[in-house]
Amino acid sequence: MFDLMRPYVIITNLMTLIWFVVLQYYRFKDTGRACAGEFLTPQKLPGNYGTVYLVQQGQWLKYYVITHYVIYII
Repeated sequence: MFDLMRPYVIITNLMTLIWFVVLQYYRFKDTGRACAGEFLTPQKLPGNYGTVYLVQQGQWLKYYVITHYVIYII
C-alpha cells in the first residue's frame, strides 16, 4: 500500500512546499506589505484604515510563517 501511495505523498509534500514559498514571496513583497499596511505610520492612518488595508490577514500570515519556521527548527 505504501508503494502505491508514495508518489501521491511526494507530490502533496512538494505542492505544500511550493505553496509555502509562494505565500512568503507574496506576503513579504512590497505590494504585500503595502496591502497589510506596514508602511503606514501611526500618525498617518486614514479614517477607513480597517476597510482598505488587510491588517488582520497580513498579521495572520506573518505569524503563520513564523510558526512554521519555529516548528521546522524544533
